[in-house]
Order: sequence, then C-alpha cells, then structure tokens
Amino acid sequence: MTGAFLVLAATLASVRGGAASKPTGVALGEGFELKIDDTARVESEELELGFAAVPSDSRCPKGERCIHEGDATVHIWLQKGEEPKQTLELHTSSRDEGVASNLGYEVRLLRLDPYPVSGKSIARGDYLATLEVSGESSALATTRAWTKKGGALAGAPPSLTPGSVPAQRASSGTGRPSSRR
Repeated sequence: MTGAFLVLAATLASVRGGAASKPTGVALGEGFELKIDDTARVESEELELGFAAVPSDSRCPKGERCIHEGDATVHIWLQKGEEPKQTLELHTSSRDEGVASNLGYEVRLLRLDPYPVSGKSIARGDYLATLEVSGESSALATTRAWTKKGGALAGAPPSLTPGSVPAQRASSGTGRPSSRR
C-alpha cells in the first residue's frame, strides 16, 4: 500500500510540473509565446527567461463599460549564464509601454491572453504571454552607463556633467547677444 502511494505521489508531482520542461529556443527581436511556468532560451546570448506569474489582472472585461481600461501585471524573470535571476514587471495598460530592462536586454510584452470576459475567471494556467526580447537600446544603455558612473558621462565635456549649467548669454530679444555699454 505504501509503495503504491509513493508511485502515485511521484506521478502526480511529474504531471503538476515536478519535472522541468525544456526551454523554447527563441531569437532576439522575434515574438514568442510562453505560458506561466514555461521558459525560453536565447542560445546566442546565454539568456534564459521565464513567465512567472500574473499577480493582478484588472483589465476591463469584454461586455463591460469601464471608466478605466484597467491593467494586468506580468512577472517575467531573466537569467544570463550563472548570474542570479532578475525579475521584471510588465504591464498591459496603454499608460505603460509594456517594456522593462535588465542585464542589458529589453523585454516587451506584446500581448496577454486570454482577455477577460465578464463573469468568467481566468485560471492561472490559461495565461499566455506574447513577448519579445531585444538588446537594450543604445540610448537606454548610455543613460544606464551615465547613471552608474555617478552621472558623469565618460568623455563628456564638463558642461554635461550633473550640476553644471551651460553658460548662457543674455539676449536683447533680437536674436543677437546684448551688448553692455
């Protein structure tokens, strides 16, 4: 009886996700889909990411009239090589770009399905995120480098360092500098 119980418990554990599934291979700049607890791997970058959770979903359901569009929050994790996992929070709201950055990569939430329907709940396992991973934009990377160096951009003239104000000439309103007599 005890042996049969152990076999049953081991079978249930493997069905419920006790065994890790193989990550889906994806490429930078291409959209892909993940269900909660699924992972994807960008081989060329030694980057792995996973869809962790939808901790909140307040999107306005189909068939309802809402004052606000609502928002769903999506948690994604990134891991490069042996570095620790980093969690990103993405949003579906149009007030948010649905983009987060970490480890030198941008992750964009393109879509979250299913869309809520009035009177029906969405099971955790039914969520499907359409995502895209890209290298961090050069402007964002420059801003991050600037911030990490205490705000002083390497090689920038002193007039561009924090706290400095570029010298300005007084204007007479004619577009030419004023002259003092």
